[in-house]
Amino acid sequence: MTNQDKLTVEKQAIDTLLSHGMTFRAGRIKFLVKQPYLGTLLYLSKIYAEIAIDEEKMKDSAYAGSFVLVQENAKRVSRMIAIAVLNGKWKIRLFTGILANYFLWRINPEKLFGIMGIVIALSNTASFTNSIRLIQALRLMKPKEENLSRDITGD
Repeated sequence: MTNQDKLTVEKQAIDTLLSHGMTFRAGRIKFLVKQPYLGTLLYLSKIYAEIAIDEEKMKDSAYAGSFVLVQENAKRVSRMIAIAVLNGKWKIRLFTGILANYFLWRINPEKLFGIMGIVIALSNTASFTNSIRLIQALRLMKPKEENLSRDITGD
């Protein structure tokens, strides 16, 4: 398989993942995570910004530091998963607390790692970032108002 073929297969896999999403089980229930809407991405990014890892605390004792991370972030991460699953303004507002609590008691750290990988992959922040870059590039091409006013008045 050539490098071009590998890239084509990888692109098809990413497109399939983004369009169909992925499922996971928590307890006996199967959940679907799809590419988030921009509003959902906004909710996720707010929680992501609240997650902080103090590397100094981790240096002292990795074992004790891990428990500090759990205490500070377990509820945040379960909320992120709930928001990613709900993926809709009213569903997020009404059911995040209930679903986050369900995940808090049904997802172990190993499963969390896999689910967060799915959530991050499906968030597709690269496309969002590229959209912002495109907007910025278009704004750079916009003529400056002061240059236009000088041309119009002849000054």
